[in-house]
Amino acid sequence: MNLKISFKTLVFFLFLSNSCGKESGVLLYRLGDMVKGGIHRSNAGGEAYHKANYPDSLAVAYMNSTTKSNDYDILFNLIEKQEWKSKISKYNFDFDHTLFIHLRVGDVLEQSPSTVAEHLDRHINYLNGIQYVRPLSFYAKIQQELPTNVTKVILVTGFHTPEKSTNKSLKYIRKINAFFKEKGYTTSEPLIDNPPDEDFILMSNANFFVKSGGGYSHLIGKMVEKRAAGTVYQ
Repeated sequence: MNLKISFKTLVFFLFLSNSCGKESGVLLYRLGDMVKGGIHRSNAGGEAYHKANYPDSLAVAYMNSTTKSNDYDILFNLIEKQEWKSKISKYNFDFDHTLFIHLRVGDVLEQSPSTVAEHLDRHINYLNGIQYVRPLSFYAKIQQELPTNVTKVILVTGFHTPEKSTNKSLKYIRKINAFFKEKGYTTSEPLIDNPPDEDFILMSNANFFVKSGGGYSHLIGKMVEKRAAGTVYQ
């Protein structure tokens, strides 16, 4: 499969990133950290920064709704509103039969000293000790647990990296996509570098969701768990 990547402007690219902290000295949009709260909101890339630079974002909507940290009920109620639901109205996914997989690639893979083959072969932690990139055995185990009514797999990811090359990320994405296709699932072109709020709402509506490492994916899992039909694989 040929993955078609459209390159945005620098400002738009920065909005697409869901990672924490800085990359190349530029502050980023961080939904997970703003919901987590605490020191994350008071630092240079915190609440004031987000309200100034992303006033219409889900992160700001959450902070305008509460000063509490990790209030999953408030976040869930927000994304259930039509103003946020409308952001995914362009999609026509059959949520009852589709597995959504969030992949964390980009910086954590491009900057890794390990090869894609090594990441696929075993669990490898990132520099901060978190295991973001899952080995193939992780997905093989999940595939065996899936109910028979799941017939389609959609990968969702973003390139959280200032690096010009995304070769390792693309190779990893292709391998995961190919694995599920070989197992008989319908696959489509992965969703890459869509706006993070849009991806968040889309995956939060999943009935079947696979988490990656990191706070953003953790939040999505919490939203899926709030749905009566929601199942989170991790």
